[in-house]
Amino acid sequence: MSRLRILIIEDDETLRKVMRILFFDHELHEASTLAEAQAARLQHDFDVVLCDWQLPDGHGDTFLSELAADEDRAWRLLHSAMEPPNLDELLERGVVARFFRKPAWRELALHLAQVRPRRASQVHVMTSDSEKRHEPRTPIELTAYVRCESWQAVRRLYTSDLSQGGLALRSSEPAKLGAPVRVALTLPDGLKLRLKGEVRYSTAVYEEGGSVSWKIGVRLQDPGERARMVLRALLRARTENSGGLGAQNATSGGI
Repeated sequence: MSRLRILIIEDDETLRKVMRILFFDHELHEASTLAEAQAARLQHDFDVVLCDWQLPDGHGDTFLSELAADEDRAWRLLHSAMEPPNLDELLERGVVARFFRKPAWRELALHLAQVRPRRASQVHVMTSDSEKRHEPRTPIELTAYVRCESWQAVRRLYTSDLSQGGLALRSSEPAKLGAPVRVALTLPDGLKLRLKGEVRYSTAVYEEGGSVSWKIGVRLQDPGERARMVLRALLRARTENSGGLGAQNATSGGI
């Protein structure tokens, strides 16, 4: 059985404890609300998302539909005491792979035993030429998580990369030319933008001490232009409201 990275979205602490015991041989991440699930998604790619339907801040199929729309590779499962009224549609559209009526411990365990790892390899956003970060897997599909803590960081990222229709990444392994890339960009005000692209070049960079990393260039695809328009508008509004972005310290990028 493969060790899976599983996101459990369940507001019942007792049920989460049961799942910790049953699925102890997997890497488990937990969320009790949709907001917490969104935050977890920005930090990790998952092989499986096991989601309750009724949650404190909404219905679980909303989150699963967003994953499906973003072509997320996670195997999406609903585990609920109540069958969603739109379950047939969710199954037909492929938003949900399986529905399990609570409690379905045995069925879930047997099902997970047949699931293989599905998450994409991850790389880091390169924020400077001297930065050294490492990722041990050779990426087939790349996922980059970018969080800009300040609008100065947004402007720097926009000016150096996004306005040119691209993004610079750094990995310890080369990337295959043409490989798909997904970028999750979180702005200082919490707004999230999702971009797609493909690898255009992969160049070796020799570090001090003899280690080698790889500079990976990504060409963004649609909706890259729409995202650039949003960023331009936000930066313009930020500049007008604050009288300039100032000289605040800023960091961006990273998982």
